[in-house]
Amino acid sequence: MRKRVFFVLFVSFLVSINCSCISAQKILGRNTNYKIKRIDENDCAYIIDATRNDTVFRIISTKMTDNEVVVEGIKIGESYLLKLRKVYPSTEGLRADTAKINFRDSCFIITDKSTHYSLYIAENLNGIGLTENIKSITEIVNNIRIYSIDCDACKERNNILIRLFVK
Repeated sequence: MRKRVFFVLFVSFLVSINCSCISAQKILGRNTNYKIKRIDENDCAYIIDATRNDTVFRIISTKMTDNEVVVEGIKIGESYLLKLRKVYPSTEGLRADTAKINFRDSCFIITDKSTHYSLYIAENLNGIGLTENIKSITEIVNNIRIYSIDCDACKERNNILIRLFVK
């Protein structure tokens, strides 16, 4: 009889651990996956809006792709594990001396209240494809420069105009 009680308690313990692990994985999945809502493009970058926990993240991914192998192309409506890094406003020193800019492409990107006036880059995106490699902040800083532009039209529309220079 004791063995049966011990066995039932042991099995119950294992089942509860398994359930708590599954719940933890679901919670972690919600916190790390981003659902792609929109993909736009301009002359030098893809502009991707993704959501996580009811927050919109505006992500840029340059069109000047590396020779990395793309594992999977992202699609609207699907969720992906993205490694995001905030590039505007940034404390990483993405603003350089304008005299040193020798970049061939530039484009404009708008951020607004819905994106919390922030701009991100996904360290594991190459163009609009997921890669296995994670870009370092050094690679990001060496390939782009970001400048915000203060203008009357932006103030009226309550948004920020950003100029993105791509190497």
